[in-house]
Amino acid sequence: MKITNIAVILLAVVFTTLASCQKKHAFTNSISDLFIELKDAPQKFRVEAGEFSSIVGKKGTRINFNPRSFRNNNGDIITDGTIDVALIETPKLGDMMRNAVTTKVWMNPSMLRTGGSINLEVTQKGETVIVGEGYGIDFLQDSASTKRMLVFSGVEELVPALGRQVQQGQGQSFSMSSNGGFITWGERGSNTQSGTVIDTASLLNYYMFDDVTSFKWINCDAFYNDQRPKTEIEINLTGKEVGPYGATVFVVYPEINSLVNLYQFDYNDLNKFSFGNIRSAPVGIKARFVAIAKVDGEYYFAKTSSTTVNQNHKQSVQLEKTTVAEIRREMLAF
Repeated sequence: MKITNIAVILLAVVFTTLASCQKKHAFTNSISDLFIELKDAPQKFRVEAGEFSSIVGKKGTRINFNPRSFRNNNGDIITDGTIDVALIETPKLGDMMRNAVTTKVWMNPSMLRTGGSINLEVTQKGETVIVGEGYGIDFLQDSASTKRMLVFSGVEELVPALGRQVQQGQGQSFSMSSNGGFITWGERGSNTQSGTVIDTASLLNYYMFDDVTSFKWINCDAFYNDQRPKTEIEINLTGKEVGPYGATVFVVYPEINSLVNLYQFDYNDLNKFSFGNIRSAPVGIKARFVAIAKVDGEYYFAKTSSTTVNQNHKQSVQLEKTTVAEIRREMLAF
């Protein structure tokens, strides 16, 4: 047999092997794909421009518009016509998980203590509407609080672009891609409130913000400063092989009502998740871990009981096949 024929046969074997490997599992290719079946459908409302109006979400969030709350893309205040508002409420940590929302500050290891978040998509006749001269948000709380809170604007997080990593010396560096990333928050909050206010009619407790100046994702949060030494967390998923962006791991800090996510930082082991050598977990804090994966169109889930974070914390978490409905029920506990 000629050498060229042998080469052709070998190449055919290689391509066949690669093709069979690629068909072994159908992985998601973005964080958005992972959450597409878990996310909440927006609630739809209509209000009139140029008037005072309020809407109330199913989970108790109140949005208060004034006659100059809406502006078109030309910069003009909208004074008449119908405004369409789409609202997603994520008052609890489980709601935030389902919608790929965290309490992280963009490009900052600091943690936020949350009082809930929302997403507002505002349009008129299909055209995006931006904020005019402010509007109000009342975030419903389970009980009265004297904790200081602010509003933060959402930022879609860049995630490691695993397919474009390059070797550098003894380590690896990663380019970054939006890749349908998680919602994190800007570095500064505004509209400081020193505590909740009791609504005289309903006797319910709210953090009330009267001058919010952006739509999209808005969070009721405050920085949490923990003086304890910080450490890395590494979670190894077992029970199912996951691909790039085909899984995520949340770290839940129940005592401060905070939620962060870990990343796939080792391209040679995509079942390993960490902060990526950024030490941000306080040593000694109580944490729970929640893992979600999607492979071949099927979901896998895991959660742990509360554990104390140790120095250089490492833990294995067992994935089990489950349904979207079961995952949503599990998240109601957070």
